[in-house]
Amino acid sequence: MSLQFIPSLVASGTLVVGGNLIGQNRKEELATIITTGIVVNFLITGFVVLLVNIFAPQLAQMQGTSDNLITGTNIKEMDFVSDYIRILTIQLLFMSIAQVYIAGLQVLKKQRHVAIGAILSNFIDLGVVSLILFGIKGANPLWAALGIPLSVLFQMIYMIIINMHYIDYRNKKRFDRKFAIETIRIGLPITLEMGLWNVCNFMSRSAVAGLGTPNGEDIDKYINLNVYINTINQFSGTFLQAISTVTSILVAREIGRGSVDDAYHQGMNCWKISVYAQLILSTLTFSAVYPLLVWVFNADTQIVIKFGIIIFAIANIKTLFDTVNLTLLRALWAVGDLWTPLIVSIFTMTIGMVMIPLIIEYTFTGATGLGLIYIWLGILLDPIGRATIYVIRWRGRKWTKYAKKL
Repeated sequence: MSLQFIPSLVASGTLVVGGNLIGQNRKEELATIITTGIVVNFLITGFVVLLVNIFAPQLAQMQGTSDNLITGTNIKEMDFVSDYIRILTIQLLFMSIAQVYIAGLQVLKKQRHVAIGAILSNFIDLGVVSLILFGIKGANPLWAALGIPLSVLFQMIYMIIINMHYIDYRNKKRFDRKFAIETIRIGLPITLEMGLWNVCNFMSRSAVAGLGTPNGEDIDKYINLNVYINTINQFSGTFLQAISTVTSILVAREIGRGSVDDAYHQGMNCWKISVYAQLILSTLTFSAVYPLLVWVFNADTQIVIKFGIIIFAIANIKTLFDTVNLTLLRALWAVGDLWTPLIVSIFTMTIGMVMIPLIIEYTFTGATGLGLIYIWLGILLDPIGRATIYVIRWRGRKWTKYAKKL
């Protein structure tokens, strides 16, 4: 769901502020940061959820939903999709609380419990969906959508329990205006960047669907190939997601200690580690790309041979440049250099992920495979552009003017 970045508004700010305070040996204030973040995050997310529930039919219409009856039922497509959207948005409320608690655990380097909570919640989701679709005869399939909200609810409860074990919330200030302002100040540009990426990613995928095919060939073969490649690439980039959080915490701690030089070296070390790790993961996945696409995902063999392997090679190159965007960008955020990276992203994402794919969509209509390759090459320009600027900015230490104890 594209709105999942909303709860990260305050959670990302909590991660940076919490790391900064830990660096100052002010662990006792972490409880106040978390409770303040929960209040602010819940209010902001609650407002978004309210808007989504009000305008659910309009959102469904934007996705091409009609007023026709669903085949074999007396339920309108519009009503079904609108209710589905409303049910899914419930998860945002639970996420607004869970993600702040998760940030608190990450600051304390308790990622193991974060991983356990995520894994268990996935089992809850799978169990609910399986029960409704296959276990309860005649159950409305709409209720299968409850799987995600219930799994996030479980994750939230689990995070609360673990937080209570590691953090003392007794006799602590429940809300601090200064912390609220800091978490929003830091979290807002980060969330805007995440939201921008979601929008641009949607546009680039829409361009793929708009390419069309020659001689009436099934466009779904190419769309599915694109989805499969993205899925495999996400697995190979899993380590980057983990090290991005570590980078934020380590750099924020050094800034809290007042050690700008150590913060610089922590950022560079995390980047180097991510490059080495990603080279290994990319090599492994690329060596297995053909059996994965053809045997596991059942993609069209000829399309894989002609286009799929080339596209996956481009995707691997993109992931290597993403090592910068998931380490040094996080380091820039951790020191308080927030708005310049966002401005850079607006230009690079708009050009690489929106303008070029749209131009290719209209230029290569009917040449689907070739058009798909060119779209990926256009998308590649975004991480290359951002990575180049972020490396120059980090190595040039232009961010030091923003570094301060909170």
